[in-house]
This record gives sequence, structure tokens and C-alpha cells, in this order.
Amino acid sequence: MSEPAGAPGPGPASIYTAGQVAYQRTPTPGEGFTLSLDQARSALEKVNGFIDELTAMRDSARNLQRLTPPAQDVASVAYNKKLTGGVFASVIDLLGPSAAFDAGVRQIQDEIDYLTTLRAKLHKALGMTEDTEDENKKAVAQAGTDQGGLAGG
Repeated sequence: MSEPAGAPGPGPASIYTAGQVAYQRTPTPGEGFTLSLDQARSALEKVNGFIDELTAMRDSARNLQRLTPPAQDVASVAYNKKLTGGVFASVIDLLGPSAAFDAGVRQIQDEIDYLTTLRAKLHKALGMTEDTEDENKKAVAQAGTDQGGLAGG
């Protein structure tokens, strides 16, 4: 059985669930969307898991880049170059399309870079949220110990 498109699942495609947990309201211009503290922590946990999975996948893909042809005949060597790029993979990238496994490694690295940026933003948002909550608790506690107030007393 296959899952419906966009359904949460074990793979990187389920990262889009973070948008699904956002409050169902229209943000004001420049505001973006909001997450509760629990939702942000849950999203951060998922992002960390995706980064771990993708890092392991990237390492496996790098192993594929080191494959050698089974024989040194023309067809085997040519096919292997289409997959791995051979020793000139970095030069080939500058000149045009690269080998399949090289492109795969770059794609996985791009996803890791994106998720790393997202993780940093979630860390920042969580830090700001937790700081604000701490400040609010202190303000409430302070207000309870103040003598007087607007009504005087």
C-alpha cells in the first residue's frame, strides 16, 4: 500500500508536516506562521531525525561514487563513468552534466543544508519562546509582590 501524497511518513517528504501543524489562521504580512512551543519542539525532533537519516544516506551514496567497473572493457568503463564520474568528477561538474551518483550526493547534501538551516531557525525560535515565557513568569511573580498599583494602595 502506498501513502497518499504529502502524508506523514518515515522519509524526508514528511518534513512538510511542520506546515500542517501551524495554526489555521491567516498571518499578517511579514508574520509568516506560528507554532506552539510543543509543535516547534516536535518539528525540531523530526528535523534532527531527518538530518541523521540523510547523513547516513549521503555516506552510503559516497561509497557508490567509489565503484569501479567490473572489467576494463570499453562498455564497462563508459557505463561506470556515467554512474560515478570517475577521477574527473569535479572537472566534469564545471563542464556540464555530472554522473548519477555524484548528482545524488549533491542532492542529499542540499537537503541536509536546508534542514540544518531550518534546525537553526527552530532553535532560535525555541530560544526566543522560552526566554519570553521565563520573562512573563518573572513579571507575574514580580507583580504579585509589588505594593500598590494603578489603583493605589
